[in-house]
Amino acid sequence: MNIYRVAGAELLKFLSQLPLAAKENENKNYLKLIKKVVGYNQGKIADYSFLANESHKQLRKCYQNVIDKRNAAKEGDYKALLKAYQNVSVGLIRQFKGHAAENFQFMEEYCLSKDFNQKKARFCIKSAILKQEAFEILPIAGSVPLRNNTAYQASESTSFSYVIRTGKYYLCNNIPEQVKRRKYKNSRIEEEHVFDFYKLPKRLDNLRFRFTDKKDTSWIRCWNNGNLSQQTGEPSSYYKSTLVVPLSFLARAGDLSDAFIENFQVREDKIILGFLCLDHENINFFNENSDVDFASVIADLLSLYWVHYSICTNQSSIFQRSYDLLKSHRSFSTSV
Repeated sequence: MNIYRVAGAELLKFLSQLPLAAKENENKNYLKLIKKVVGYNQGKIADYSFLANESHKQLRKCYQNVIDKRNAAKEGDYKALLKAYQNVSVGLIRQFKGHAAENFQFMEEYCLSKDFNQKKARFCIKSAILKQEAFEILPIAGSVPLRNNTAYQASESTSFSYVIRTGKYYLCNNIPEQVKRRKYKNSRIEEEHVFDFYKLPKRLDNLRFRFTDKKDTSWIRCWNNGNLSQQTGEPSSYYKSTLVVPLSFLARAGDLSDAFIENFQVREDKIILGFLCLDHENINFFNENSDVDFASVIADLLSLYWVHYSICTNQSSIFQRSYDLLKSHRSFSTSV
């Protein structure tokens, strides 16, 4: 009898430790992934910074060469300036997209580790451009081909407006419900269609959407260009959960130099460079613990690439002068 009691006690002890062991293993895997993320970006950021500085240095040299020669500058001098300009404007953004794609892979690995039904989330980066006291949003890179790469007003989006206003992340795990409550706005969603025709799925339907290949076709039709016959094959283009994390720096007194703050878009002690956006086709996909933390790590690292890009482009007087000089030359005005 004592043997059974001891065995039973040991079994209960073992079972009670299973959740702790699983959590410990999950934490180990999480830390390993963080290590991979930091390890990759440490070297790549240094390399990107070096290449950006070298490209900008060459642009300055070519620009000065044309200015020094004045009217004696030849076609070849302008061609050299155009090549140097494009190495900065096009080359650096292409490299940034490559590094973003690698970080999207890390994020996909993280998301799949927590969602065993293997439906993929979608990731993208959008820049924030301050124009006349209002922010414009410009899509830069995505884990799937971007549907639209033209700029639009931040005021058209609840998520971007919130992040710009507060400097904090934005999380919504049930967009259809929030649209019904008039608490979520997205220029791609036909609100009147949602109010008039869309019915919120029941719990069983949501389970089918989560664990099978079944799609919420009624929700898809609430989006611009949501005709099923024109689908791109990416159901996550029509999402129900979203997490938006800022690519930003705090600009409190003493945190950053005055020179840095003066050259960047500072509003209410925050420098908002852009946004890391995560979307998923199911409701309740993201949580406010590890998901936000992991996305924030990625966003903070990506912001360092974007700072170097900004310094060499929109923050550079040489870059702008080179653009103006090339635009004024009839042979090159359409090439920049």
